[in-house]
This record gives sequence, structure tokens and C-alpha cells, in this order.
Amino acid sequence: MHDLTLLLSRLRDLTVTIVENIDKVNYEKLETFVEERDELCADLINKSKLSGGLNEEQKASLKWILSQDQTILKKMEHYRDEASDWLLRNQQNKSRKLAYNAEYDYESMFIDFKK
Repeated sequence: MHDLTLLLSRLRDLTVTIVENIDKVNYEKLETFVEERDELCADLINKSKLSGGLNEEQKASLKWILSQDQTILKKMEHYRDEASDWLLRNQQNKSRKLAYNAEYDYESMFIDFKK
């Protein structure tokens, strides 16, 4: 049970740190957070299965951690939208360049001779 409490404590600390600094967090830090959280959650699941589950205090702690997900998801969606906008602008610029620099293959030529 002590291992579960320690894992939940680490998960809570990680979550508190990211939520308190959510306005300053760049996408790399957010990605690192997600990776660390995944590892902690996997450990938590494995150890809770071995120990017979979580007690009420641990469940309450986990519930609070999960309640912070909405704040984190909003930041992730912000970065997703930002990347999507950048890709769209980049594609539009490429298509404009292609249209401007297109090499045309002339199928026929008209020659006007003066008579």
C-alpha cells in the first residue's frame, strides 16, 4: 500500500506542477509530462492489481488528479489547433508557389505570319 501512496503522491506533485504553470508550459514540457504520467499510471495500475486495489484516501487523491485533466486538455488542444493552423498556412503557401512557378507544357503553338 505504501508503494501506491508514493506513486499517487508523485503523480499528484507532477500534476500540480503542470497545472500551476499551465500558461507558461510549452509543448515539449507538456509532452514530457504526458510521458511521465503514463509511466506512473502504468505502475499504479500494476501495483494496485497486486495489492488488491486502492483505499478510500487513495481513490480521493486519484479523483482530484483526474479532475485536473480538463485544464491540461485545453492546453493540449491549444497546441493542436496552433499546429493545424500552421500546417494549413504552409500548404496554402506551397500551392500558391506552385501555381506561380508552374512550368507549362505547351501542346500547340500558333505562329502568326504576316502576309
